[in-house]
Amino acid sequence: MLPHMHLLGKSMEITAVRPDGTREVLVWVRDYDFKGQTSYVFKRPVPLPRGTRVEVIAYYDNSEQNPRNPNKPPKAVRWGESTTDETCVAYLTYTLKE
Repeated sequence: MLPHMHLLGKSMEITAVRPDGTREVLVWVRDYDFKGQTSYVFKRPVPLPRGTRVEVIAYYDNSEQNPRNPNKPPKAVRWGESTTDETCVAYLTYTLKE
């Protein structure tokens, strides 16, 4: 699993919500750093039954207090592929049970 944001990314939480309503946080990066992106691999597979929903919540800091903010003063930022744009992606790898 690879959480991915750009320079304004602050935190990302990826949670599995199973059909019975139980929730399991799969990955929570509390201090996201674009330059230190990490892939997370589980020691054991996490069973996710059919109908499970994966929720991704991302937080951004577009303030002057954010030392990673490339915009001085801050400006409106939209989605884009450039590092100075923003994005929210959680890459997942999974296998199907036969």
